[in-house]
Amino acid sequence: NLDVQLKRPVSMAPEVVFDKLVTRRRGGWCYEMNGLLGWVLSEIGFDVRRVEGGVMREATGDGALGNHLCLVVRLDGQDYLVDVGFGSSQVRAIPLEDGVSNHAPVRMAMARTEDGYWRLHEGGPGSVTSYDFRPEAADEALLAARHAWQISDPNSIFYKTLSAKIRRGTKYHILRGRVLETQMPGRSEQRILASPDE
Repeated sequence: NLDVQLKRPVSMAPEVVFDKLVTRRRGGWCYEMNGLLGWVLSEIGFDVRRVEGGVMREATGDGALGNHLCLVVRLDGQDYLVDVGFGSSQVRAIPLEDGVSNHAPVRMAMARTEDGYWRLHEGGPGSVTSYDFRPEAADEALLAARHAWQISDPNSIFYKTLSAKIRRGTKYHILRGRVLETQMPGRSEQRILASPDE
């Protein structure tokens, strides 16, 4: 969310996102990364649906819906969750069925909720970090509104807090504010950055 923090324009237009992510080799957030991946997969012939997710819907309710863009890809009669925009934690497609998959150093758990949603737990079964979704085409107006809100509203977590994540092999680096966490298989390390230069 560096562009949000720096008050730069953030677009969902594929040509703008392509320039940012591919040409300029920058990172992005779910609306950009999954938006571009969905467009690319569609262009090469995959059956792709843009889907509205609700990060932390379990705790905050339906108002969270649309605060995350993810993708559902149908292949050989099976639906898969494809998501490169949830902090780079998912490294391969996850079938829409109850189960746990390893995305070292992160485990992902997919489970059906009582109200008919799918819930992806980042960190394994019962992990607090999760989002809910239905594998139906997104309400694009809702996604656009939530995208705009997260960029401009002082109550948006992206507006309030610097957040950056990157995966390097099986190391997963997460920066929130001044706290840098590095997750590795079987352990993690945390430290506070001492200065802006660091």
